[in-house]
Amino acid sequence: MSLLIKMLKTLLGMNSPEYLGKKGEDQTVRAIEKNYFLGREGRILRNLYVPKDNGETVEIDLVFITIKGIFVVESKNYVGYIFGNERNANWVQTLYAGKDFIGRSKVEKHSFYNPIWQNKGHVNYLRKYLKTGYPFISLVVFSDKSELKSVSIDSSDVYVCNRSRLLTVFTEVWKKNPDALSEEEVDEVYNSLKALADVDETIKQKHIEQIEQKQNNTGICPRCGGKLILRMAKNGPTKGRWFYGCSNYPRCKYTRGN
Repeated sequence: MSLLIKMLKTLLGMNSPEYLGKKGEDQTVRAIEKNYFLGREGRILRNLYVPKDNGETVEIDLVFITIKGIFVVESKNYVGYIFGNERNANWVQTLYAGKDFIGRSKVEKHSFYNPIWQNKGHVNYLRKYLKTGYPFISLVVFSDKSELKSVSIDSSDVYVCNRSRLLTVFTEVWKKNPDALSEEEVDEVYNSLKALADVDETIKQKHIEQIEQKQNNTGICPRCGGKLILRMAKNGPTKGRWFYGCSNYPRCKYTRGN
């Protein structure tokens, strides 16, 4: 990719975590919709804001409601090697970082919160909201630009895969799981949840502020989930001032004042 194209994408916001995240969700939706050609129909909802008991909300990327159960999908637009275990609080992303002065390959390692645990919380809030005994299936989908190098899963209702393997996962679920919902019940669940995807901008903004506050308090980047590191500005009008910057810089340029 030429430098000019990279600069143009940056100016248009096409390299921002927000843009890349939405693009990844779009690709995941298209991958799920391929099920329709195989007779595995369902209803899809995106970006649900599920209320919690304390007045806050939890955002769910995608929900795919089918006769086999309710798939709760967490979309991860990461690149590089992914290492993780269902029992560990943090997973690791490893990226190629060029070569050192004698030509050896270098890597960068970044930790992020266990996406299985993250999605388990989403499932629990959604189950509580629906007050139903229907089966839920947790599905964590990584970009095809990543490689699941070592990922260990124990639960039978949890799947982690690259986007290109989604149809394989759905085929497995359709073969081993009995039908749990009628077509009418699929529509009922869809209609019950549709309002959570049609919220106004006030609720969305309140959710963003809630997340940023929590992540700032815990030293987590609100954009990408990396660690916030205390740094000193070396150039520009703020030279000499301390600030918090994301550990995933330069991929993520989030900063906040000290």
